[in-house]
Amino acid sequence: MLTKPTMSRLYRALVSQASWRQTQALPASLRRGPIAAFSKSSSSSYPSESSSSGESPALPVSSSPAGTVLRGLNYIQGHNDPIALAESHYPAWLWSLLDEKKASESADADEDSDLFAKSKKLRRKAAKRSRKLEAMRLASGQVLEVKVPLTQQSIDLPANEEGTLEGAQKAEESRKELKMAMRSERRKMIKQKNYLKSV
Repeated sequence: MLTKPTMSRLYRALVSQASWRQTQALPASLRRGPIAAFSKSSSSSYPSESSSSGESPALPVSSSPAGTVLRGLNYIQGHNDPIALAESHYPAWLWSLLDEKKASESADADEDSDLFAKSKKLRRKAAKRSRKLEAMRLASGQVLEVKVPLTQQSIDLPANEEGTLEGAQKAEESRKELKMAMRSERRKMIKQKNYLKSV
């Protein structure tokens, strides 16, 4: 069994090895230091990312160029701050990580938040929009379904009665969906409480 000092020494060795690998992945001009790397004389010493390969999709431009020392991100005492790599060195899934969340949350959040907005104008516009949608639904003959939040429904979660893999997956998905809904509701309640405390 590893003791705490042994584990910390092992962790430090792995981190220092990872930072060494990180600096070795950089071009030679960047290894000397970020300031020397971006001077006019050394900027032409290594080829640009766009001319290297035409196959890869266009990557977004990072807020910190390659070789920038990211101060304040190091949480291990006595170690160097991490160095930003080029955009092509990061995995492809990293660039689309926040896009899915933004798309799903922004549509619901905009409509819900405007009903309880601080300004009277936004509240009036949201109420007018909801009245207009209600009138359109009534005119078309659609019955308005009351949307009960998942956390307030009294439906039992599906169990794996059949004992099959599909049943287990379905039960796990429904549990995960309920867990995510409860988390988002708790976050909303925390934000509301914090706002009311500050007022």
